[in-house]
Amino acid sequence: MVEKVNQKNADWMFWKKWTEPKADTDKKTDKTEKTEKKGFLDQAGDFFEGAAKNFVGGATELFGDVIAGRDNPALTQTINHVQETLISAIGKENVQNVIDGNFPALSFFTHTGAKLTDTGLNVLAFGLKSTGLDQKLSIDTDKLNTTDIGAALLMMDKVEDEAGNEIYSARKDCWQRSVGYNDLWDFGFGLGTSMRRDNFEFQHEGKDIMLWAWKGDYINLGAGAELGIYTRHESTNHWVVEDGLELDMKVTLKDKENVIIDNYHPKETQWWITAFNADHKGVDATNLTAEYTVDFSGSDDKKKMYQSFYERWGNEASSGWTFDKDNYKATFSF
Repeated sequence: MVEKVNQKNADWMFWKKWTEPKADTDKKTDKTEKTEKKGFLDQAGDFFEGAAKNFVGGATELFGDVIAGRDNPALTQTINHVQETLISAIGKENVQNVIDGNFPALSFFTHTGAKLTDTGLNVLAFGLKSTGLDQKLSIDTDKLNTTDIGAALLMMDKVEDEAGNEIYSARKDCWQRSVGYNDLWDFGFGLGTSMRRDNFEFQHEGKDIMLWAWKGDYINLGAGAELGIYTRHESTNHWVVEDGLELDMKVTLKDKENVIIDNYHPKETQWWITAFNADHKGVDATNLTAEYTVDFSGSDDKKKMYQSFYERWGNEASSGWTFDKDNYKATFSF
């Protein structure tokens, strides 16, 4: 009986030793002991908490750079690495087939997904209106659709073009400016919908410059066309936006009935001109004709750039480009 009591007291003293708060004079030792007592789960929790903080901090810095349009070399290098890795895994020939439109696009699924999403948003808008929550929460239910939401996420504004159409066009300071472009984006674009693209590389003052054109079905944004100007990032196949290369641009898009879908000529010079008309959805890119006019006459430097571009493509009859030498203008149609 005495042995059991003594054992019970010993157990109690052991428990008390590890649970009773220590005196203030021994704070450092107390902290050390608590650290040593941390089990695997506590240590794992600390690790993932620290990792999460580092990730959030890094992501915040990254997206801050993207949104602000600041250069982020790490992002550019990562994008280029992903592009090279995926193209290698998928196969260059398969990638090129998708880019060239020789692969059945998943338009049915992308359009069906957009329609289902719009249906859900319509139900949500009805509920907000009927309960009055739209006013309490200051929600514009007319913009609860994939077109307006998509345009907002892509930093696009609704504008009126020269033909009186309401179209969407990307702002010059949009986040895409700091991301750049490469064939990987075209691969994804070609998988998801009906599109055609072409690009034209030339050298000017020691730089590789690219004019990149697109037309097609932009799902929730409708039929559209784009033209961007980029420079090569170092010796990679990734292309980036460079300050000072903006040019006066105009784009016109017509359907097979010669109906004008977009006719946009912004007043400001552009690094990327875009025009999307949500009233024309589900189109086939082969039934669209896009015409882009680029005006290099803005300065002596731009006129020299025109000359470099002309020297590369001026004698290529099959390129689709025509040139107005007197006015330093080049027009591409496809």
